[in-house]
Amino acid sequence: MSKLTSEVLDLAADKIQEHGWGQGVESWAGGGGGLCLEGGIAAAMGLSIDPMRGHGLGELTLCPAYIAVHEYLAEALADAEYQEPWFWNDRIAESVEDVIAVLRSAAAIERVKESGRYDDEDQPLPVFEDAA
Repeated sequence: MSKLTSEVLDLAADKIQEHGWGQGVESWAGGGGGLCLEGGIAAAMGLSIDPMRGHGLGELTLCPAYIAVHEYLAEALADAEYQEPWFWNDRIAESVEDVIAVLRSAAAIERVKESGRYDDEDQPLPVFEDAA
C-alpha cells in the first residue's frame, strides 16, 4: 500500500523525532548522529541510501515528498550556495524543531493539495511558525 505524500512527510518527522536529528553525510542512516532531513524522508520511504556512493539518491530526489520539501525550502535557499534540502539541513537549520517544522509544514500543504480543496495558486497555504 502506497502512502500519500503528506503521510511520508509526517512519518519522516516522526522518524527524526524517534532517532534524533543529525547533520552531515553520516546522518543519513541514523548511525549515531540521528537522521538528517533527507535521511528522514528516505527512512519514511523505506529506502536504503548510501550517499557516499550515490546509491538511491536518484530515487529519493524523484520522490514526491522530497520534491515537496525542495519546493517548500526554495525561498529560504534562493540565495544559498546550494538550493537543496541537504544544504538547508546542514548549514541553515539550527535545531531539530526547525527540521520538524519544515516537514510538518510541507505535509500540511500536501494534505490541502491531496484533499482537492486547493485549486487556486493564490490561495494561502498553511505554514508552521518558525519553519524555513
